[in-house]
Amino acid sequence: MIFAVSFQEPEDLVKDFQKEFKLSFPVLFDPRGEISEKYKFRGHPATFLIDRKGFLVGQVLGERDWSSPEAKTLVMDLLRKP
Repeated sequence: MIFAVSFQEPEDLVKDFQKEFKLSFPVLFDPRGEISEKYKFRGHPATFLIDRKGFLVGQVLGERDWSSPEAKTLVMDLLRKP
């Protein structure tokens, strides 16, 4: 599952962004920064890979090309694990 977390941004601004860019995944709102505190990130964007059991198995800070062959292989490998 893919979802976004809005880190201390006004909800109406994020919803406008979501509509403008036609995001097809849900956006969770973190107005108090609790999620960023839990996962210890301070910058945008940040990507966290969480396995089926809820464990953090990887993280990437900054932009990445998630359509690259390497990224697709990584995601597919994670999806194959029980």
